[in-house]
Amino acid sequence: MENLKNIAKSIIEKTDLESEIFIIETKSSFVEVRNQKVEKIKSGVVLGLGLRIFNKNKLGFAFSNDINNIDELLTKAISNLQNSKECNFYGFAKKFTPKNILNIPYDKKIAQLTKDNKINLAKEIENAAFSYDKRIVNCESANYFDEETTIFLQTSNGFSSGYKKIYCGGSMQAISQENNLFEEGHYVKQFVDLDLFNAKEIGQNAAKKAIEMLGAKIIKSGEMPVVLSNFVASQFLYAASSMFFGDNVYKKKSLFFDKLGSKIASSKINILEDALKEEGIASRPFDDEGIESQKLYVVRNGILENFLYNIEAASQAKKSSTSSATRNSYRTPPVIGTTNFYIDNGHVSENGIIDMVDKGLYVTNVMALHSLNPISGDFSLGASGFMIENGKKIFPVRGVTIAGNLANLLFNVVETGNNLEFFTESNNCGSPTLLIKNLSIAGE
Repeated sequence: MENLKNIAKSIIEKTDLESEIFIIETKSSFVEVRNQKVEKIKSGVVLGLGLRIFNKNKLGFAFSNDINNIDELLTKAISNLQNSKECNFYGFAKKFTPKNILNIPYDKKIAQLTKDNKINLAKEIENAAFSYDKRIVNCESANYFDEETTIFLQTSNGFSSGYKKIYCGGSMQAISQENNLFEEGHYVKQFVDLDLFNAKEIGQNAAKKAIEMLGAKIIKSGEMPVVLSNFVASQFLYAASSMFFGDNVYKKKSLFFDKLGSKIASSKINILEDALKEEGIASRPFDDEGIESQKLYVVRNGILENFLYNIEAASQAKKSSTSSATRNSYRTPPVIGTTNFYIDNGHVSENGIIDMVDKGLYVTNVMALHSLNPISGDFSLGASGFMIENGKKIFPVRGVTIAGNLANLLFNVVETGNNLEFFTESNNCGSPTLLIKNLSIAGE
């Protein structure tokens, strides 16, 4: 951290223009096992710098992974500044006194794992899948991965701070077979505490998903109640997340652009953006522009209370930043993004929600959610899951389509579960199980 701080200081001191330097160092490793043999091992370190310079309503950006040639980085940023168009950007973050105390967990045990430790964890995941049921016949991959990130940000306006975080995780893709029918099941989970790493859970959940779908069939078309698993509900939230981004609202490219203060969902729905969430994978003390992190209700009891802003979008909308600046890489300037973005827990268990349904569909997987229209909210998605009758899952279903509109779906949430979980596949969005009053199902 001290090294990154010195680099940042030297860059800021080399120019009299308003400036900001973002430095990120990422150490990562990945192990893939198949049939108890190592298929792939990767590890690496990436260090990069992103520099922005602001002067006379113009903004210049440049990046580099060469910390020994900062003069060239400055030259590129100034050149890009001179050739850029005027913008409404109003400057960089200032030093602040923290209102919120966030202790980012850093488990040294993850950093101290040896290569053999990591291989053994991947093997344990695979073993757990094969031992779950004799119908698990193959493993596409069993993986262990980890990532340690160090970030330092400094501006000419007085902000200067950094933080370090680390996490590990595992994934499994299992193949099941019965009567010449094959199915696959995939499961992945991340942890900020190595003691919580559960290889058995990862392997068995993947195997369970593969076994449950054996013998899946198509059901008849119609409208019926639908239960969205917490995984599918989190994917819907991820697909809808950009509708709450201030730049899309400003450009009227969002279903909700004129709905601030209005009811947009069932009173059962609370949506939060919480960068301060304890042990959250994406938690951070400040955003990627240096604005202090916060916990924010986006939707409370169905009412839209806030949109998400970075500095630029906030200046356009004459609002304040909600500390929602995110950088996909040191190679790109900050954009609006989410951290721990989630639908809050209700009070009913998943089994309790299923028990409420006389006849309906429990959806565990959807395809092509990226096709959800952010302006109209319309969607039509391939889906699979289980038929529910008299409060029980009775047989697996695949080859159907669920169709509707996101606005209607949110209003038709009858109940929320108490099983909130965050998912890597949903960009760390989280949700409990949701019961939807009805959706259109296209099948036979």
